[in-house]
Amino acid sequence: MKKTLLRIAFIIVALGLSSKAFIALFAYQAIESFKDLRSQEFALTYNWIESSLKGRLSFEGLEVRPYALKRSGQISRVTLDYGSYLRLLMSLPRLKAGELDGLKSIVVEGAVMPLEGRDLEEWLAFEYGDRWLSPLGLYACGVKTRVDKDVLNEMSIETLRADVQLERVSAESDAEAGWSAQVKLYELGYLELDVKGLSIGPRVEGGNQIESLSASYLRLKHIDAGYLRRLSNYCETVSSLNRDDFALAAADRWSQELLKNGIQVNVALVDAYRDYLNFGGAIELEYRAQTNATAGEIFRTYDRNLVEHFDLKLSLNDKTIKPAFIALKKQLIDPDKSAQPIKQSAKPVQETATWLPLTNRELDAAVGYSLKVKLQSGKRFEGTLKSVDEFQFELNQLVDGGQLAYLIRREEVAEMLVKRKPSEQLMPPEELLPPEELLPAEPSLLTEAPSLTEPSLPEASSLPPVQEQPLELDSEPVASGEGLP
Repeated sequence: MKKTLLRIAFIIVALGLSSKAFIALFAYQAIESFKDLRSQEFALTYNWIESSLKGRLSFEGLEVRPYALKRSGQISRVTLDYGSYLRLLMSLPRLKAGELDGLKSIVVEGAVMPLEGRDLEEWLAFEYGDRWLSPLGLYACGVKTRVDKDVLNEMSIETLRADVQLERVSAESDAEAGWSAQVKLYELGYLELDVKGLSIGPRVEGGNQIESLSASYLRLKHIDAGYLRRLSNYCETVSSLNRDDFALAAADRWSQELLKNGIQVNVALVDAYRDYLNFGGAIELEYRAQTNATAGEIFRTYDRNLVEHFDLKLSLNDKTIKPAFIALKKQLIDPDKSAQPIKQSAKPVQETATWLPLTNRELDAAVGYSLKVKLQSGKRFEGTLKSVDEFQFELNQLVDGGQLAYLIRREEVAEMLVKRKPSEQLMPPEELLPPEELLPAEPSLLTEAPSLTEPSLPEASSLPPVQEQPLELDSEPVASGEGLP
């Protein structure tokens, strides 16, 4: 009997060890496949893979370097919780294929990123254009127009830290199933996100991937946790404005900058923004889809109150903001240039710089020129060409408070325009002749000079005689007896 029990125990231990090795192998293959799939977006390394009998799979000691942010971050642990050991074993093949079926939650612990490279706003401008940076701008704070790494350092924030807990919300219908996220940002506050019925459609031509997203429900909430008090204290030192005056001036400038970028808001929202800066607390956005509108369709709904049209709910400290009005002005965002009359002028038209097509071969000669670039993915960039090499080039864009630098690979470009005068020629370097080839070859002037007796020239004897013409004067007639000398 004892031997039988020992054999059973040995078999159980062997199966446990072999299953853990099986899990480790599949987890290794899954993360390596994920690394290869996203190798163009970021680099990923890790120290250890661990599994538990509770159905949890953990990756420890991760280092992530997103190329777009130009910085590296460290994560102490990422845990995938499947709820049971059997469910973990059954879900491994789908995990290797990049699917999260059967997963109950994801926990990210100890994420740390230094304040270097690109910040969040620069990344947003790189991905989706600088128009959408205006709601996140910093106003009435001296010369600063955004919360960059220098501002955070002045606020005694030296690194960005975060812990994330992501839980699956199960439901019978796909429209009610989704995810709930709790993000602790430490000095920057707390973030809550609930999304249901999330789907990703095909990429819109000329757009980015986010425009194809749709959801049946979305809730986004930010709790400042003292962050705005620290921000107003900093702005008081650089602008001599107390917190009340700073909030009032910043809210006014905020609405003006939004309108410049084609986003119109009403007084109720401006007052709510002022109170949020002044008193802090929690601001919340809630969206319940009445139609299957994608994010791109929402962003292209012009000249309507988006709050009413899409049944949005905006709240500050659990109080609904009423009446709330947000509209995207088509004439400012996407003007119809064909409808503008062409003015005729009798004055000579001076040649001015205009946007003209630019080929890849001409790119090397366009350093210092303003460029518009469209990538094959649909992303668009505009800026001054700073540098270029065989594989990539750098565009610099001036924004309030600094510059944004975009590093673009040549092979990803679909179309380019350069701003220059039509008479200017951008000659690629390989087509420029060296100075010695621009000089003539030293021909003999006697042999090369045209002959004066060429048949094409008439003989001197064949020229018609010169007829004398009387001299006509515009002055009064000469008096009789007086002659011309």
